[in-house]
Amino acid sequence: MHNLIKKTLLSIIILLSSIILGLLLLLLVYALPTNKMLSNTLRSYEIYQYEGTTPQLVRGYSYSQLDNYTDALMLLMAIKDKDIPLLEEVLLSYHDAYHDKANDQAIVLMAQGISEGLFELSYPRYWHGYLIWLKPLLLFFSVADIRIFNMICQLIIIFSLLLLTIRKLGTKYCIPIFFTLLVLNPVTIALSFQFSSIFYIAFISSIILLKYNDYIKSNDWFTYIFFIIGILVAYFDFFTYPAVAFGIPAAYYVLLNCKEMPIIQTFKNLFIFGINWVLGYILMWGGKWLLVSLFTDFSSFSDAINEILLRTSSPEEQETATNIFSSIIANVKIFLEWPFILCVLLFILVILLKLIKKEIKISINLNIVVPTFAISLISFLWLFVVSNHSYVHAWFTYRELALLAFGLPAIIVNSITNAKEAA
Repeated sequence: MHNLIKKTLLSIIILLSSIILGLLLLLLVYALPTNKMLSNTLRSYEIYQYEGTTPQLVRGYSYSQLDNYTDALMLLMAIKDKDIPLLEEVLLSYHDAYHDKANDQAIVLMAQGISEGLFELSYPRYWHGYLIWLKPLLLFFSVADIRIFNMICQLIIIFSLLLLTIRKLGTKYCIPIFFTLLVLNPVTIALSFQFSSIFYIAFISSIILLKYNDYIKSNDWFTYIFFIIGILVAYFDFFTYPAVAFGIPAAYYVLLNCKEMPIIQTFKNLFIFGINWVLGYILMWGGKWLLVSLFTDFSSFSDAINEILLRTSSPEEQETATNIFSSIIANVKIFLEWPFILCVLLFILVILLKLIKKEIKISINLNIVVPTFAISLISFLWLFVVSNHSYVHAWFTYRELALLAFGLPAIIVNSITNAKEAA
């Protein structure tokens, strides 16, 4: 009981510190001059004029679709300078818009000096934590520059994760990372800012677990790690594919620590981590609503609750939906294309050939297989729970299936051993 009270108090301190730090960082970047941000954004208007709102890099593949609509919204947030108290400006999150025009079109119109139809909107529901890096970068760089920087940073992180995975788990565990990246699509997450937040949180958290696993375990800090991950998701993400930020680090936890741990204990630990992740996510998000309600006249809680009810409503309300699994089907269908099918078949064929040639042997460790499979199924659970959102936005929520793409290959490679080593 004493340990539970201690952990609860420390979690409260972490939460309050995160809310205060998150607010202070936003106040700091909102205090920066926006002139250069504005010019660097508007001189990039040709990107959005050429690409459009939701361009497909490979026509016909929703998998390759960018979200310029939301990226443009992020930019419009970054360049907005409203003559009101700084705290109110941060909490109410204003941006400019044009009647009947998408956000990317708004940037084009602003660059062309067109003011007809211009009006102002507030978007206080989210923290908009991405502004703590976007605003400073826009002081010096164009949107194209930031896209390239984003790609470079992501390549460094992928390389680091691969290196640590090989060192801690073995070369064969690069295969789950490959399939995970295949689902996430590194090209689109490098070019779309809004797709990047979960990538960074999931992969950097996994790197931390790989590098400091023994230290975290000895100090019993796993619950805090997942609590903080939930907080970071609430602060930075636009509700894109948040379950990945829990599932990938959770899968690494299992692979690193649960080889000899009883399955019941592993599930107990994962349940506690999941509760902490959800609490961090909800409470940090609620912290923004509380601040808005306390310091402005906006009814943030009712706005947020209405949005939650909408996003978790049944997709049957959509004319093209047919049953309660429509959201799952819509996301899975993204991958029913020959390149993905052949990739999976090739992987299975290689495993079968190695088994036939007796180069590998099957050695199943249920302590790893069962929990990892359960984590994989979170993909479907999340798509089902937030069914409306997952159905309407299947062209980017499909990335939740990255948990399946990591988990199933991880189970397979964990269950095979080199025949010579086994002998």
